[in-house]
Amino acid sequence: MLNRKLLVSLLLALTLVVTGGVNNLFAADAKIGAINIQQVLLSSKDGMAAKKKVDVKMMEYKEKFSKEEQEIMKLQEEIRNKSSVWPEDVKTSKDRALQKRMQEVELESKYATNEVKDLEKKSFAPILEKLKNVIAAFGKKEGFTLILQARSGVLYIDESVDISDKIAAEMHK
Repeated sequence: MLNRKLLVSLLLALTLVVTGGVNNLFAADAKIGAINIQQVLLSSKDGMAAKKKVDVKMMEYKEKFSKEEQEIMKLQEEIRNKSSVWPEDVKTSKDRALQKRMQEVELESKYATNEVKDLEKKSFAPILEKLKNVIAAFGKKEGFTLILQARSGVLYIDESVDISDKIAAEMHK
């Protein structure tokens, strides 16, 4: 993730150099802003609704896998307690059943993780698109030369350039 952020920062710098944007960026009248996208998303009604939708799905899966885990623990306990009196074929059968169930739960867990990630992408995509448009319009209207994502490879940002609250207010309009 850090490499991706560094790459984005380097590409931005390279683009500015190639397009001559560095002269504008470092000009005395340059206006730079920074936003915390996560803060803006989660403060919007649409963002909160999308987060709630994802959280509900995660809780459904959490409850389901909690029950699955309890069933596996019961089976493990049964094997531990009774294996000394079982014939070898029963022990083998129970061990295989336990291993099979554990593999099934692992696969179901991977599927659930992917489903939640897909739901998150699907839920937030239109909100991110709206946010992108709001940022562009706000930047043009307010005369910004550059608006950065506050947590994307930027090591320090003075609070005076943080426009997260202003962008959030624009999102609410």
